[in-house]
Amino acid sequence: MLFRSAVDVCMTRITMDSRPRLDDVAGYTSVLTEEERSMVRSVIQTPQPASVINDVHTWLSHRAAKVITELCRDRSIVPHEIDVVGFHGQTVWHEPREHTVVGLPLRATLQLGSGATLAALLGCAVVSDFRSADVALGGQGAPLVPRFDVDFLASPNENVIALKIGRAHV
Repeated sequence: MLFRSAVDVCMTRITMDSRPRLDDVAGYTSVLTEEERSMVRSVIQTPQPASVINDVHTWLSHRAAKVITELCRDRSIVPHEIDVVGFHGQTVWHEPREHTVVGLPLRATLQLGSGATLAALLGCAVVSDFRSADVALGGQGAPLVPRFDVDFLASPNENVIALKIGRAHV
């Protein structure tokens, strides 16, 4: 199983003119240590007690808060002044194909990282767990990519193609 080996944060101001526009984009990457990668990898690859899964779930929120706070400090921004944080979390299980569990048809995905914990740590609104509703409705769990493409790339005067090339690290 592959997973990201860093916490990546992007901060931008979105303005709404005739169409949405991104301004003042800043990014920051904090590479996970080998100990951190090993902890996350253990939850993905090996059955763990609920207490360990919960620790990783909460730890991811604290780790994300630390990185967001570092970016805010670099940009002279106070975290509680952020309008909203989008928090994907760490995917540890993804099964968007329908399967049956105890007689009910399910589609499932699981991201660790608590949006509520992150909101409490930063003091601002957090939107999280983007994938679950999309998967439940038959999607593949990437609802933001097509929405972004329509809002930011569509043009009535040009043919536009968007290609997403993902990258994962062991």
